[in-house]
Amino acid sequence: MNSPPTGSRSLLRIDALFSLRSFLIGVVPLLAVLAVMGGSLAAALQMLLVSTICTLGIGGFFWVGVAMLFGAVLQLLVPRLRAKPVPAFAAAAGPEQAMLNLLVNYASAKLGQGASEDGVRRDLRRNGWSEPQAEAALAQARSLLAANVAGAGPGGNGDGG
Repeated sequence: MNSPPTGSRSLLRIDALFSLRSFLIGVVPLLAVLAVMGGSLAAALQMLLVSTICTLGIGGFFWVGVAMLFGAVLQLLVPRLRAKPVPAFAAAAGPEQAMLNLLVNYASAKLGQGASEDGVRRDLRRNGWSEPQAEAALAQARSLLAANVAGAGPGGNGDGG
């Protein structure tokens, strides 16, 4: 079987859905759900057996499919749940951009609290930031605040009215 190209990614890959690994991973939560519904593991196994026998094997295919689906969903969700959240500034291109993002957050907060641009500029310069860094942070903070004000204007709050 050919492997998919490295650049192609899909949310639910067919080979992940229909695999022995998905089945083996999915059997555990399937049995757990059936045990809760039936009251015991023996009752869960009995449900599986009776539904398979009474449908001449078709129920077995159903339960295998459900187990594979559980396994595929778990294989997709668990890595996402284990992934550590990345702070907004850490996703930047480099350390300079990360520092600029911190400065923009500071300037936005100060301007949002009503501080003057000159006061924020003075604070940044007093704490060792260069004039171009202070200006860049203020420019981005102004655009962020303008976007926030525009989004909170009449009809821009997303309430449909």
